[in-house]
Amino acid sequence: MYHLSTRMVSLVLTFGIFFALSCSTFQSSTESPQSLYEAGSYENALQSVNDQIRDNPEDLDLQLLKASILQKIAVENYQPENRTSVYTNLKNTTDEISFKTDTYQDRTDSILTSAWMHEQSAGVRLLQQDGTTTFDEHFDRVIAHFNNAVTIIPDSIVTYNLMATTYYRHGDLSEAISTLESIEETGYTRPPETCEKLAYLYLEAGRIDQSIEIYETLSANYPDTEIYQQGLVNSYILGDMHTDAIALLEDLTGVYPNRVQYREALATERFYLLQQQISNDIESANGETFSDSDANQVIDKLNEISSIYRDIDETLPSSEERQQRIAAFYVSSADLLEQILPFSDESIETRLSDQRETFLRASIPYWQTLYEANSDRSAYAYSLIEVYDELGMEDEAELLQQQVNF
Repeated sequence: MYHLSTRMVSLVLTFGIFFALSCSTFQSSTESPQSLYEAGSYENALQSVNDQIRDNPEDLDLQLLKASILQKIAVENYQPENRTSVYTNLKNTTDEISFKTDTYQDRTDSILTSAWMHEQSAGVRLLQQDGTTTFDEHFDRVIAHFNNAVTIIPDSIVTYNLMATTYYRHGDLSEAISTLESIEETGYTRPPETCEKLAYLYLEAGRIDQSIEIYETLSANYPDTEIYQQGLVNSYILGDMHTDAIALLEDLTGVYPNRVQYREALATERFYLLQQQISNDIESANGETFSDSDANQVIDKLNEISSIYRDIDETLPSSEERQQRIAAFYVSSADLLEQILPFSDESIETRLSDQRETFLRASIPYWQTLYEANSDRSAYAYSLIEVYDELGMEDEAELLQQQVNF
C-alpha cells in the first residue's frame, strides 16, 4: 500500500505540474497582441502580431498595431544609435498600409510623426543644452537621433539641415556636404534654402565650380533674393572670375546703394583686375611702351576706385580695417604707376609721377590715424615711414623712427 500510495501521489503531483504548465501555456497563447502591447510587453506583442499577420496578411488593423509596437520597441529597448533597423521596419510597415489603402493615412501619419518628433526633439535638446565642452560628448548621439528621424520621414528637410549643421560644427565638412547631397540621391528635392547651404559648403570645401553652378541657378530663379547674389559674388571671386564678379557687384550697388560691403568689394575687385591686366601687359610688352591713352586710362580707373573709397569714408564712420584697406590701396596704386613708368612715353611720365605722389600723400592721414589709435602696432608706423621716405620727407621719417624706437 505504501508503495502504491507513493506512486499515486507521485502521479498526481506530476499530473498537477503538467496541468499547471499546460494551463499557463494555454493562457499565454491566448493573450492578444493588443493586451501584450498595453501591458508593455512589446517584444512578445511583436511576436504575437507577426504570427497573426502571417495568418491574416490583409488585416491592416494588425499592421497598424505592429507599427505602434515597433515605435515603442525602438525607444524602450534600444539606444538611439541602434534603432535604425526597427525604424526601417516601422516605415516599411506604414508604407505597406498606405500602398493598400489611404483609409488609414491619418493614423499612419500620426505614428510616423510621433516617432519622428521623439527623435528630432531629442537631438535638438542635446544641441540646445550643449556647450563647447560638451559638444563632442553629445555629437554621436545627436547624429544618431537625426539619422533615426530621416529614416522615419526621409523627406524631412529640416532634419537634414540640422544634421549638416551638426557635422559642420564638428569640423566634418565632407559629411555635412554628403548629408545635403543625399536628399536628392534618395529621390527628394532640395528647397532653395538648402541648395544655398550646400553651395556655401561647396565654396568652403574649394569645390568652386559646383558652388557657382548652384548659385547661378538660384540667382536666375530668385533674382530678388539678395543672399543668393552675395553667394554668387563670393564664388566668382574665389573662382577667379573677376569680370563676372564686377558686373554683378555693379548691379548690386545699383539696387542697394547703401550697402557699403558691395561698394568696397567693387573697389577691391576693380583694383585687383586692373593689377592683373597691367601685369599681363608688361609681360607681353616686348619692348613696346604704354601709350599716353593707355596710361591715362590707368590713372582714370585708379581715380574712379579712389572716389568709391573716399565716398565711403566720408559718409560712414571708419573702422580700423577700412582705414587700413584705403591706406593700402593708395600705396598699391602708387606702386602700380611706378611699374608702368619705365614702359611709358616721356610725354606722360610727368603726369604718372605726379599722380603717384598724390596717391602716396593720400595714404598719410590714414596711416597716421591708424598709428595714433594703435601705438602698439608698429607696422602702421613703419608703413608711414616708408611713405615719408618715398616722398623725400626725411625729417618726418626720422622723427617717427625715434618715436617707434623710444
